[in-house]
Amino acid sequence: MTQNRMTKTRIIYPGTFDPITNGHIDLVARASKMFDEVVVAIAIGHHKNPVFSLEERVGFAKSSLSHLDNVEFVGFAPSEQYSFISSTLVREIARLNGDVGKFVPKVVTDAFERKHQQGW
Repeated sequence: MTQNRMTKTRIIYPGTFDPITNGHIDLVARASKMFDEVVVAIAIGHHKNPVFSLEERVGFAKSSLSHLDNVEFVGFAPSEQYSFISSTLVREIARLNGDVGKFVPKVVTDAFERKHQQGW
């Protein structure tokens, strides 16, 4: 006999949220209706020079979304060795035919190569 097991669904919404906007709030509210748990993961964001501290941004998010009981908030940052890398920076280096192999997986470097062959 097979036993039915209910599984919880959880989604993670990462970002710097500097500051949290009504657009962010709308997305979290929608996600909270679709998933059992929503984790708002707020990045330190050193490379973006945030205006507000991590603690302030977590506080803003908690205050703005306190009406949703299935939303959790966590602060995080990438490892020190990767904290300066942004997708925008990687795209610019690749656009100029620079080597991005230290920053992205091989599948991405291969995709950039195909883009260059297509005239990007």
